[in-house]
Amino acid sequence: MLVVVTAANVTGTPGHLTGGLIFAVFLALMGGPPWPGRGHYPASAVALMALTLAPLGVLTPSGEHPFASADPLWQLLVVGALLVVNGLLDHRALARSLPQPAGEEE
Repeated sequence: MLVVVTAANVTGTPGHLTGGLIFAVFLALMGGPPWPGRGHYPASAVALMALTLAPLGVLTPSGEHPFASADPLWQLLVVGALLVVNGLLDHRALARSLPQPAGEEE
């Protein structure tokens, strides 16, 4: 991560791009390949990369990308929401993988 941040500073890459892509890599690695029943992690990583790279500045009054502001609130809210959704989907995958008690139907 330090190498990526240093390279971004040297090349002049905007900070929101670096942070968004680092968070996306972390999300993809959290599920850990192979992803049987946990495909929501790479899917959320792709969603975060799309939001980071999309020209969302045209939708804001200031013309600035919401992740590029000095306050990283929007980026942290999006990453937090993705983590909550991934946790709920993990719970669902775990509940489905447990054996059903005898005599109980779905």
